[in-house]
Amino acid sequence: MDKYANLRVGYTYMFGHSGKKLLFMGQDFAQEREWSEERELDWFLLGEPLNKGMHEYVKELLNIYRKYPCMYEADNSWDGFEWLNADDAERSTYSFFRKSSGGKNNLLFVLNMTPMMRENYQVGVPKKKKYKLLLNSDEARFGGNGNVIPAELTAVKEKEQVNYKDYSITFDLPPYTAAVFVF
Repeated sequence: MDKYANLRVGYTYMFGHSGKKLLFMGQDFAQEREWSEERELDWFLLGEPLNKGMHEYVKELLNIYRKYPCMYEADNSWDGFEWLNADDAERSTYSFFRKSSGGKNNLLFVLNMTPMMRENYQVGVPKKKKYKLLLNSDEARFGGNGNVIPAELTAVKEKEQVNYKDYSITFDLPPYTAAVFVF
């Protein structure tokens, strides 16, 4: 189960990060065998709950990619991407923004790449507004453990900056989980 959870986080990182995306034959449902032109894909795996969950998760990532211009309009420029936390070697967590040119419907990605729960995980954010959960990779429908992340978080002003930002949100970040918020 951890293998699939880790793959969901990895795919979220790939989709969220700048640059073009590429999934090869069967990766959308976590085919385990190497692809070969001599046989068809292992479509029978879609009958397995974890593979079906992975397939649903990739569809959700693709929907987000299509729906939110911040994911593609400034793909080859630093104008559309901003690291918040890229060097937390101690906790193996990452966070970054995808920014639209109009400043609306930006996305915040928060990733926990470890099997450890990060309780009261604090993320710096640029504005005092509500951050609505768009995607939680640990949802049961994707094959996750079903740990809940609040559907909406309101940023609070901090005395000291968090990730070089004046505001922050705090929530429990489950193991091997990616959370995507829209703001």
